[in-house]
Amino acid sequence: MTASADKHTEPTKHPRLPKSILIALITIAIISLAVWGIADYLFHNRAADIAAPFERSLVANGAIKECNSGDAGRGLDNVIPHYGAYYDVHMSKDDAISLMYRIAKDNGYNLAPTSQGNQGQLSFADDSKQQPYGDIEMGTIKVEFTVNGPGARGCKNVIPSDHASISFNVYLPEFKH
Repeated sequence: MTASADKHTEPTKHPRLPKSILIALITIAIISLAVWGIADYLFHNRAADIAAPFERSLVANGAIKECNSGDAGRGLDNVIPHYGAYYDVHMSKDDAISLMYRIAKDNGYNLAPTSQGNQGQLSFADDSKQQPYGDIEMGTIKVEFTVNGPGARGCKNVIPSDHASISFNVYLPEFKH
């Protein structure tokens, strides 16, 4: 037998956190979760959630987002959740219209033409789908798409001759009071 085998070793003692530090850490964790929950409640935009599949499909087809805007609908100045985005596509206006129809149909929307504006701007909309949220007034999701051809003013620039733009907006009914 060796001398080290004869030695009796004590288990290593780990210092314990004082109760006050443990309580402080738990308190900080609870407060952090509460702040996150309140921020999510106030600032989470459900219209942007509904728009997300449109955006993924546009990007998958080579579209480049130029800008977006929206509101969660929880403020004093705006009670309607909405989201909109503007995309540049390197294709003709006719191809952009076909892409827009396909993306809308793939997401359960059947667009119908609503107007034709300046410089060949075409607008389409659907408001037949019921909104799925319990804390928002009963009603439908309104989806609007607009396609602009070359020469129209985009979000940042004039649309070049070999491009088009697709913009869309999603509107939900207002929150219940």
